[in-house]
Amino acid sequence: MKFKFSLSEAFRDRKFKYSGTATILVIAVVIATLIVNLLCSFIPYKIDVTSNKFYSISNKTLNVLDRLEKDIDIYFLYQAGEEDDNVMELASRYVMASNHISTKVVDPIANPGFAEQYKIDSDKASMTPSSGSVIVECKEVDKFAVLQETDLYSYNYDDEGNLTSAYFDAEQAFTSAIAAVTNEKTYNIALLTGHNEDSMPEAMLEVLNNMFFNVFDLDLKSEKQIPPETDVLVVLAPEWDITEDEKDIIMDYLDVTDTAGNAIFIMGKASVPTPNFDEIMAYYSLTLDDEVIYEEDSSLYAGGIKYALMLPYKSVSATQSAGVSQKLYLNKAKPIYSSELKKTTIRLEDVAVTSSTAWSSADIKSGTMDFEEGKDTPTVNGFVPAIAVTEYGNNEGTLYSRLFIVNCAEFMLSDQLRLNNYSNDEVFYSALLWCLDSSSAMITITPKYYVTATHTLSSGGVYAYAIVLGIVVPILILGGGLVVYLKRRHL
Repeated sequence: MKFKFSLSEAFRDRKFKYSGTATILVIAVVIATLIVNLLCSFIPYKIDVTSNKFYSISNKTLNVLDRLEKDIDIYFLYQAGEEDDNVMELASRYVMASNHISTKVVDPIANPGFAEQYKIDSDKASMTPSSGSVIVECKEVDKFAVLQETDLYSYNYDDEGNLTSAYFDAEQAFTSAIAAVTNEKTYNIALLTGHNEDSMPEAMLEVLNNMFFNVFDLDLKSEKQIPPETDVLVVLAPEWDITEDEKDIIMDYLDVTDTAGNAIFIMGKASVPTPNFDEIMAYYSLTLDDEVIYEEDSSLYAGGIKYALMLPYKSVSATQSAGVSQKLYLNKAKPIYSSELKKTTIRLEDVAVTSSTAWSSADIKSGTMDFEEGKDTPTVNGFVPAIAVTEYGNNEGTLYSRLFIVNCAEFMLSDQLRLNNYSNDEVFYSALLWCLDSSSAMITITPKYYVTATHTLSSGGVYAYAIVLGIVVPILILGGGLVVYLKRRHL
């Protein structure tokens, strides 16, 4: 028997209706997925589900962006198709957080003259931005900062040259640059030399440079004066005493009545008597002791070592702008004592205080590190290893000087892990700004650990994906199946 095909009969066939319904359902789901993805691309909100919030910006950065009043242009020098996805994704978060931020990718090959106009001044570095650089500019202030790849990523290697860890530092670089180019003043920071002082840690010096702070060495034996344009004198753990002439120069700088003299003293390293430094401290009603502090409160020392203190900073005028929540790491810190008969024109504010169970010893102890009656010195109210000093004229009228003093030679941390885990560097920067009476933002942001282009999901991210893949998708599939089933029953 010859089969005769009828198109009208085919459309009325039950199998055709079943398969047609299923096909239409699949097409509808695909179209709906495309529409949802398209709509989501217009939503100015992204969720970072990585475990270390790799693509998020911190509250510190958000505070800086909230205070922005000037427009910032950020240019990325990348050849077409060679953009750094991590950097661009982070930049998009800045744009979403502030309407004062705009970004643009510039191909240095297609626009060879663009980078020339951002050649860095000779006092910073004579260098034309290269491919991979980021330029942060504030046209209103006529300032710009150039960030190289080394500002955006940092790496650690073992003794054999093998990569051990990598960090994404771009948020620190972006935020510091934004704060720097919107600040119309450049500050001069003098580092006292000639007494076997410690050097400024490279990581901290880089932050100061990025903030357009002019940091220079000062040898008072040859200079014979502190340059009048100096904004802050910094003394970093001298091993030897200053001369009497140097003492007089420093005191003259600190006691000028028409402009405030500011200084940061990191002390506690000297192995010989320091009568001239002591005289400066005595002028401000202070005595720096040479005994090492031991802490009995186990929550305030690290690794079972009683002299490796982890003290909460006290939010006083010198540190209130730091915005930090971590502790200070003070290894082998020593007490600072204030005179009960201090001058009425001097105000002292404790920055860090031990527990009342702490004690001090003239000897570095080992083993059990127990207190020895009659040999060691107990405390009643807690030792103060860090203090802020303000000197005023009569009745707190004219401001004479501001001093930030830490009696701990190892206050300036250079180890990246400790820089990440403790607040020493942020409190130092905040003390600088306090000395300068500046409200500018100078902060450090913990670098984010980075190994590959893929990142481990946080527990919240895992739950989000589990809900989508384990609940939402099955419900959609079951719902579609239910629709097909009900249609089949009614045919």
